[in-house]
Amino acid sequence: MLQLKQVINKPNFFKVQQCFPVVIQKRHESNPKLETEKGPKHPVNHCLLMGYAGFKYYGMEYQKTVETVEQKLFNAMLENKWITKSDYYKTRRIRYEHASRTDSGVSAARQCCSLFLPVGVNVQELNSKLPDDIRVFGLKQVVSGFHARYYCRSRTYTYTLPSIAFSHYNDQASQREYRLSSDKLKLVNELLQLYKGLLNFHNFTIKKLYSDKLSRRKMLHLECTPPFLVDDVEFCVIRIQGSSFMMHQIRKMIGFFLAVVRGVIDKSLFDLVFTDRIINCPTAPGLGLVLESLSYEDYNKHYSGIYEALTWEEYDEDVKQFHEKFIQQSIVQTEIRDEITLQWVEQLLNYPYIPVDGDITSNIHKAYI
Repeated sequence: MLQLKQVINKPNFFKVQQCFPVVIQKRHESNPKLETEKGPKHPVNHCLLMGYAGFKYYGMEYQKTVETVEQKLFNAMLENKWITKSDYYKTRRIRYEHASRTDSGVSAARQCCSLFLPVGVNVQELNSKLPDDIRVFGLKQVVSGFHARYYCRSRTYTYTLPSIAFSHYNDQASQREYRLSSDKLKLVNELLQLYKGLLNFHNFTIKKLYSDKLSRRKMLHLECTPPFLVDDVEFCVIRIQGSSFMMHQIRKMIGFFLAVVRGVIDKSLFDLVFTDRIINCPTAPGLGLVLESLSYEDYNKHYSGIYEALTWEEYDEDVKQFHEKFIQQSIVQTEIRDEITLQWVEQLLNYPYIPVDGDITSNIHKAYI
Protein backbone atom coordinates (compact mmCIF):
# COMPACT_ATOMS: atom_id res chain seq x y z
CA MET A 1 0.00 0.00 0.00
CA LEU A 2 1.25 3.49 -0.82
CA GLN A 3 2.26 5.63 2.07
CA LEU A 4 -0.14 8.50 2.81
CA LYS A 5 2.53 11.06 1.85
CA GLN A 6 2.96 9.42 -1.57
CA VAL A 7 -0.80 9.42 -2.18
CA ILE A 8 -1.11 13.09 -1.29
CA ASN A 9 1.64 14.07 -3.70
CA LYS A 10 -0.02 12.36 -6.67
CA PRO A 11 -1.82 14.62 -9.24
CA ASN A 12 -5.11 12.74 -8.77
CA PHE A 13 -5.11 13.31 -5.03
CA PHE A 14 -8.49 15.07 -5.17
CA LYS A 15 -10.08 11.79 -6.39
CA VAL A 16 -8.55 9.86 -3.51
CA GLN A 17 -9.64 12.58 -1.13
CA GLN A 18 -13.25 12.37 -2.27
CA CYS A 19 -13.22 8.63 -1.59
CA PHE A 20 -11.53 8.91 1.84
CA PRO A 21 -12.27 12.49 2.95
CA VAL A 22 -12.18 12.03 6.72
CA VAL A 23 -8.97 9.99 7.04
CA ILE A 24 -6.86 12.02 4.61
CA GLN A 25 -8.14 15.46 5.57
CA LYS A 26 -7.64 14.92 9.30
CA ARG A 27 -4.06 13.76 8.92
CA HIS A 28 -3.01 16.13 6.15
CA GLU A 29 -5.02 19.26 6.99
CA SER A 30 -5.43 19.30 10.74
CA ASN A 31 -3.18 22.35 10.85
CA PRO A 32 -3.39 24.43 7.63
CA LYS A 33 -0.89 26.90 9.09
CA LEU A 34 1.84 24.36 8.41
CA GLU A 35 1.30 24.92 4.68
CA THR A 36 1.83 28.67 4.94
CA GLU A 37 5.14 28.18 6.74
CA LYS A 38 6.74 26.23 3.89
CA GLY A 39 7.53 29.36 1.90
CA PRO A 40 7.62 29.94 -1.86
CA LYS A 41 9.57 26.76 -2.64
CA HIS A 42 6.61 24.67 -1.49
CA PRO A 43 3.47 25.71 -3.43
CA VAL A 44 0.06 25.11 -1.84
CA ASN A 45 -3.38 24.89 -3.35
CA HIS A 46 -5.18 28.19 -4.02
CA CYS A 47 -8.50 29.28 -5.46
CA LEU A 48 -8.21 32.28 -7.77
CA LEU A 49 -11.16 34.59 -8.48
CA MET A 50 -11.05 36.38 -11.81
CA GLY A 51 -13.21 38.17 -14.35
CA TYR A 52 -12.83 38.78 -18.06
CA ALA A 53 -14.56 40.37 -21.02
CA GLY A 54 -14.42 37.50 -23.48
CA PHE A 55 -15.48 39.34 -26.63
CA LYS A 56 -12.11 39.13 -28.40
CA TYR A 57 -10.99 35.78 -26.99
CA TYR A 58 -11.58 32.30 -28.35
CA GLY A 59 -12.95 31.03 -25.08
CA MET A 60 -11.49 30.37 -21.64
CA GLU A 61 -9.39 27.27 -22.34
CA TYR A 62 -5.78 27.49 -23.51
CA GLN A 63 -5.18 26.90 -27.22
CA LYS A 64 -1.86 27.11 -29.01
CA THR A 65 -3.01 28.87 -32.17
CA VAL A 66 -5.49 31.51 -30.95
CA GLU A 67 -5.83 34.02 -28.11
CA THR A 68 -7.68 32.72 -25.07
CA VAL A 69 -8.16 33.93 -21.51
CA GLU A 70 -5.99 31.17 -20.03
CA GLN A 71 -3.20 31.99 -22.46
CA LYS A 72 -3.08 35.55 -21.11
CA LEU A 73 -3.33 34.33 -17.52
CA PHE A 74 -0.51 31.79 -17.91
CA ASN A 75 1.70 34.36 -19.64
CA ALA A 76 1.27 36.78 -16.75
CA MET A 77 1.90 34.10 -14.13
CA LEU A 78 5.05 32.98 -15.95
CA GLU A 79 6.31 36.56 -16.22
CA ASN A 80 5.74 37.06 -12.49
CA LYS A 81 7.43 33.72 -11.72
CA TRP A 82 4.30 32.27 -10.15
CA ILE A 83 4.84 29.24 -12.39
CA THR A 84 7.72 27.75 -14.36
CA LYS A 85 7.95 27.09 -18.09
CA SER A 86 7.30 23.43 -17.38
CA ASP A 87 4.14 24.39 -15.48
CA TYR A 88 3.07 26.59 -18.40
CA TYR A 89 3.11 23.73 -20.90
CA LYS A 90 1.99 21.04 -18.45
CA THR A 91 -0.56 22.69 -16.16
CA ARG A 92 -1.30 19.34 -14.56
CA ARG A 93 1.95 19.86 -12.64
CA ILE A 94 0.24 22.65 -10.69
CA ARG A 95 -3.15 20.88 -10.81
CA TYR A 96 -4.72 23.80 -12.63
CA GLU A 97 -8.49 23.57 -13.18
CA HIS A 98 -11.20 26.11 -13.98
CA ALA A 99 -14.73 25.92 -12.58
CA SER A 100 -16.61 26.53 -15.81
CA ARG A 101 -15.49 26.49 -19.43
CA THR A 102 -16.78 29.48 -21.39
CA ASP A 103 -17.19 29.54 -25.17
CA SER A 104 -15.65 31.96 -27.64
CA GLY A 105 -16.89 35.51 -27.02
CA VAL A 106 -18.44 34.67 -23.64
CA SER A 107 -17.48 36.72 -20.57
CA ALA A 108 -17.22 36.03 -16.84
CA ALA A 109 -17.79 38.32 -13.86
CA ARG A 110 -16.67 35.63 -11.41
CA GLN A 111 -14.64 32.68 -12.65
CA CYS A 112 -12.68 30.47 -10.25
CA CYS A 113 -9.53 28.44 -10.90
CA SER A 114 -7.71 26.07 -8.57
CA LEU A 115 -3.93 25.72 -8.81
CA PHE A 116 -0.84 25.22 -6.68
CA LEU A 117 1.09 28.47 -6.18
CA PRO A 118 3.79 29.81 -3.86
CA VAL A 119 2.47 31.40 -0.68
CA GLY A 120 2.36 35.20 -0.60
CA VAL A 121 2.22 35.99 -4.33
CA ASN A 122 1.08 39.53 -5.18
CA VAL A 123 -2.20 39.80 -7.09
CA GLN A 124 -1.60 43.43 -8.05
CA GLU A 125 1.72 42.55 -9.67
CA LEU A 126 -0.06 39.88 -11.69
CA ASN A 127 -2.75 42.33 -12.81
CA SER A 128 -0.08 44.73 -14.03
CA LYS A 129 0.92 42.07 -16.58
CA LEU A 130 -2.66 41.32 -17.68
CA PRO A 131 -4.69 43.23 -20.30
CA ASP A 132 -7.38 45.55 -18.96
CA ASP A 133 -10.18 43.19 -19.95
CA ILE A 134 -8.88 40.40 -17.69
CA ARG A 135 -8.68 40.97 -13.94
CA VAL A 136 -7.74 38.78 -10.97
CA PHE A 137 -9.73 39.93 -7.94
CA GLY A 138 -8.46 37.66 -5.20
CA LEU A 139 -6.63 34.53 -4.13
CA LYS A 140 -7.32 32.22 -1.18
CA GLN A 141 -5.60 29.13 0.15
CA VAL A 142 -7.81 26.05 -0.02
CA VAL A 143 -7.68 22.43 1.06
CA SER A 144 -5.09 20.40 -0.90
CA GLY A 145 -7.70 18.29 -2.68
CA PHE A 146 -9.83 21.25 -3.75
CA HIS A 147 -10.84 21.16 -7.41
CA ALA A 148 -12.52 24.27 -8.83
CA ARG A 149 -14.88 22.31 -11.07
CA TYR A 150 -15.72 19.24 -8.98
CA TYR A 151 -16.28 21.19 -5.75
CA CYS A 152 -18.59 23.71 -7.46
CA ARG A 153 -22.24 22.95 -6.64
CA SER A 154 -23.90 25.37 -9.06
CA ARG A 155 -23.15 27.97 -11.71
CA THR A 156 -25.21 31.07 -12.46
CA TYR A 157 -25.14 32.67 -15.88
CA THR A 158 -26.84 35.81 -17.14
CA TYR A 159 -27.89 36.62 -20.68
CA THR A 160 -28.43 40.29 -21.55
CA LEU A 161 -30.50 41.04 -24.65
CA PRO A 162 -32.72 43.80 -26.07
CA SER A 163 -36.37 43.24 -25.17
CA ILE A 164 -37.35 43.33 -28.85
CA ALA A 165 -36.05 39.75 -28.98
CA PHE A 166 -39.32 38.82 -27.20
CA SER A 167 -41.54 40.49 -29.81
CA HIS A 168 -43.76 38.50 -32.18
CA TYR A 169 -42.07 37.66 -35.47
CA ASN A 170 -44.63 39.84 -37.29
CA ASP A 171 -44.03 42.89 -35.08
CA GLN A 172 -42.74 45.81 -37.16
CA ALA A 173 -41.45 47.97 -34.25
CA SER A 174 -37.83 49.11 -34.32
CA GLN A 175 -35.36 48.26 -31.57
CA ARG A 176 -35.73 51.75 -30.07
CA GLU A 177 -39.52 51.75 -30.31
CA TYR A 178 -40.31 48.37 -28.79
CA ARG A 179 -41.37 48.15 -25.14
CA LEU A 180 -42.05 44.93 -23.27
CA SER A 181 -45.50 44.69 -21.67
CA SER A 182 -46.05 43.26 -18.20
CA ASP A 183 -48.10 40.42 -19.69
CA LYS A 184 -45.30 39.50 -22.10
CA LEU A 185 -42.75 39.56 -19.25
CA LYS A 186 -45.04 37.23 -17.29
CA LEU A 187 -45.21 34.86 -20.27
CA VAL A 188 -41.42 34.96 -20.64
CA ASN A 189 -40.93 33.91 -17.02
CA GLU A 190 -43.58 31.19 -17.27
CA LEU A 191 -41.84 29.67 -20.28
CA LEU A 192 -38.45 29.79 -18.59
CA GLN A 193 -39.82 27.58 -15.79
CA LEU A 194 -40.26 24.76 -18.33
CA TYR A 195 -36.48 24.30 -18.12
CA LYS A 196 -36.51 23.87 -14.33
CA GLY A 197 -35.65 20.54 -12.74
CA LEU A 198 -33.66 17.47 -13.79
CA LEU A 199 -34.16 17.03 -17.55
CA ASN A 200 -32.44 15.49 -20.54
CA PHE A 201 -30.76 18.30 -22.51
CA HIS A 202 -29.32 16.17 -25.33
CA ASN A 203 -30.98 18.50 -27.88
CA PHE A 204 -29.27 21.53 -26.35
CA THR A 205 -25.67 20.57 -26.96
CA ILE A 206 -23.50 18.71 -29.48
CA LYS A 207 -22.29 15.11 -29.65
CA LYS A 208 -24.59 13.89 -26.88
CA LEU A 209 -27.23 11.18 -27.18
CA TYR A 210 -30.45 10.84 -25.23
CA SER A 211 -29.07 7.64 -23.68
CA ASP A 212 -25.96 9.42 -22.41
CA LYS A 213 -26.23 9.95 -18.66
CA LEU A 214 -24.28 13.20 -18.97
CA SER A 215 -27.14 14.66 -21.01
CA ARG A 216 -29.21 14.94 -17.83
CA ARG A 217 -28.72 18.31 -16.15
CA LYS A 218 -30.53 20.05 -13.30
CA MET A 219 -31.69 23.66 -13.62
CA LEU A 220 -32.29 25.27 -10.22
CA HIS A 221 -33.55 28.78 -10.93
CA LEU A 222 -34.55 30.76 -14.02
CA GLU A 223 -35.90 34.29 -14.28
CA CYS A 224 -36.08 37.32 -16.54
CA THR A 225 -35.65 40.67 -14.80
CA PRO A 226 -37.85 43.72 -15.53
CA PRO A 227 -36.58 45.78 -18.50
CA PHE A 228 -34.23 48.76 -18.23
CA LEU A 229 -33.34 51.50 -20.72
CA VAL A 230 -29.96 52.37 -22.23
CA ASP A 231 -29.99 55.19 -24.83
CA ASP A 232 -33.72 54.60 -25.46
CA VAL A 233 -33.20 50.89 -26.14
CA GLU A 234 -34.88 48.49 -23.71
CA PHE A 235 -32.90 45.54 -22.32
CA CYS A 236 -33.65 42.53 -20.11
CA VAL A 237 -31.42 40.10 -18.25
CA ILE A 238 -32.19 36.38 -18.12
CA ARG A 239 -30.61 34.59 -15.15
CA ILE A 240 -30.09 30.81 -15.21
CA GLN A 241 -28.70 28.81 -12.29
CA GLY A 242 -27.88 25.14 -12.81
CA SER A 243 -25.75 22.45 -11.26
CA SER A 244 -23.70 22.20 -14.47
CA PHE A 245 -23.92 22.92 -18.19
CA MET A 246 -22.76 21.36 -21.43
CA MET A 247 -21.21 23.02 -24.47
CA HIS A 248 -23.55 25.62 -26.03
CA GLN A 249 -26.35 24.51 -23.67
CA ILE A 250 -27.39 27.93 -22.36
CA ARG A 251 -27.18 29.58 -25.77
CA LYS A 252 -29.36 26.82 -27.25
CA MET A 253 -31.79 27.12 -24.33
CA ILE A 254 -32.08 30.84 -25.05
CA GLY A 255 -32.44 30.25 -28.79
CA PHE A 256 -35.19 27.61 -28.48
CA PHE A 257 -37.05 29.62 -25.84
CA LEU A 258 -36.98 32.78 -28.02
CA ALA A 259 -38.42 30.83 -30.96
CA VAL A 260 -41.40 29.93 -28.75
CA VAL A 261 -41.78 33.45 -27.30
CA ARG A 262 -41.75 34.99 -30.78
CA GLY A 263 -44.43 32.59 -32.01
CA VAL A 264 -42.13 30.87 -34.51
CA ILE A 265 -42.70 27.42 -32.99
CA ASP A 266 -45.50 26.17 -30.76
CA LYS A 267 -45.12 25.82 -27.00
CA SER A 268 -46.04 22.13 -27.36
CA LEU A 269 -42.56 21.48 -28.75
CA PHE A 270 -41.31 21.81 -25.16
CA ASP A 271 -43.05 18.47 -24.51
CA LEU A 272 -40.83 16.79 -27.11
CA VAL A 273 -37.47 18.53 -26.80
CA PHE A 274 -36.53 16.67 -23.57
CA THR A 275 -37.52 13.27 -24.98
CA ASP A 276 -35.54 10.99 -27.30
CA ARG A 277 -36.87 12.89 -30.34
CA ILE A 278 -34.27 14.88 -32.29
CA ILE A 279 -35.06 18.61 -32.29
CA ASN A 280 -32.67 21.20 -33.73
CA CYS A 281 -32.25 24.06 -31.27
CA PRO A 282 -30.78 27.35 -32.59
CA THR A 283 -27.69 28.70 -30.82
CA ALA A 284 -28.11 32.30 -29.63
CA PRO A 285 -25.17 34.74 -30.01
CA GLY A 286 -22.50 34.55 -27.30
CA LEU A 287 -22.32 38.33 -26.83
CA GLY A 288 -24.82 38.62 -23.96
CA LEU A 289 -23.75 35.52 -22.03
CA VAL A 290 -21.84 36.05 -18.78
CA LEU A 291 -20.75 33.64 -16.05
CA GLU A 292 -22.07 35.58 -13.06
CA SER A 293 -21.21 33.47 -10.01
CA LEU A 294 -20.23 30.06 -8.66
CA SER A 295 -21.42 28.32 -5.51
CA TYR A 296 -19.11 26.38 -3.20
CA GLU A 297 -21.72 26.02 -0.46
CA ASP A 298 -20.78 22.50 0.62
CA TYR A 299 -17.07 23.31 0.75
CA ASN A 300 -17.71 26.44 2.81
CA LYS A 301 -19.77 24.50 5.35
CA HIS A 302 -17.31 21.62 5.62
CA TYR A 303 -14.23 23.80 6.11
CA SER A 304 -15.81 26.62 8.10
CA GLY A 305 -13.26 27.98 10.58
CA ILE A 306 -10.38 26.12 8.89
CA TYR A 307 -10.17 27.80 5.49
CA GLU A 308 -11.62 31.05 4.22
CA ALA A 309 -15.08 30.73 2.68
CA LEU A 310 -15.19 31.00 -1.10
CA THR A 311 -18.02 33.53 -1.10
CA TRP A 312 -15.81 36.47 -2.09
CA GLU A 313 -18.08 39.24 -0.70
CA GLU A 314 -15.03 41.36 0.04
CA TYR A 315 -14.47 41.70 -3.72
CA ASP A 316 -18.08 42.50 -4.68
CA GLU A 317 -17.38 46.16 -5.40
CA ASP A 318 -14.33 45.36 -7.54
CA VAL A 319 -16.33 42.77 -9.48
CA LYS A 320 -19.23 45.19 -9.95
CA GLN A 321 -16.99 47.94 -11.31
CA PHE A 322 -15.19 45.58 -13.69
CA HIS A 323 -18.48 44.06 -14.88
CA GLU A 324 -20.09 47.42 -15.56
CA LYS A 325 -17.06 48.92 -17.31
CA PHE A 326 -15.73 46.05 -19.39
CA ILE A 327 -18.64 43.62 -19.81
CA GLN A 328 -22.13 45.08 -19.46
CA GLN A 329 -21.31 48.35 -21.17
CA SER A 330 -19.78 46.53 -24.14
CA ILE A 331 -22.78 44.21 -24.45
CA VAL A 332 -25.42 46.96 -24.55
CA GLN A 333 -23.39 49.33 -26.74
CA THR A 334 -22.63 46.60 -29.26
CA GLU A 335 -26.31 45.63 -29.35
CA ILE A 336 -27.36 49.26 -29.86
CA ARG A 337 -24.79 49.83 -32.60
CA ASP A 338 -24.87 46.51 -34.47
CA GLU A 339 -28.27 45.01 -33.51
CA ILE A 340 -26.65 41.58 -33.13
CA THR A 341 -29.61 39.89 -31.42
CA LEU A 342 -32.27 41.57 -33.57
CA GLN A 343 -30.62 40.35 -36.76
CA TRP A 344 -30.23 36.87 -35.30
CA VAL A 345 -33.86 36.43 -34.12
CA GLU A 346 -35.11 37.44 -37.56
CA GLN A 347 -33.46 34.26 -38.88
CA LEU A 348 -35.45 32.03 -36.48
CA LEU A 349 -38.40 31.88 -38.86
CA ASN A 350 -36.43 29.81 -41.38
CA TYR A 351 -34.48 27.65 -38.94
CA PRO A 352 -34.87 23.85 -39.49
CA TYR A 353 -36.13 22.87 -36.03
CA ILE A 354 -37.50 19.55 -37.23
CA PRO A 355 -35.25 17.05 -39.05
CA VAL A 356 -36.26 16.33 -42.62
CA ASP A 357 -36.94 12.67 -41.85
CA GLY A 358 -38.89 13.57 -38.70
CA ASP A 359 -42.55 12.63 -38.30
CA ILE A 360 -43.63 15.65 -36.26
CA THR A 361 -46.58 17.46 -37.81
CA SER A 362 -45.69 20.69 -39.59
CA ASN A 363 -48.17 22.86 -37.68
CA ILE A 364 -45.76 22.87 -34.72
CA HIS A 365 -43.51 25.16 -36.72
CA LYS A 366 -45.38 28.31 -37.75
CA ALA A 367 -42.88 28.98 -40.53
CA TYR A 368 -44.18 25.91 -42.36
CA ILE A 369 -47.75 27.25 -42.55
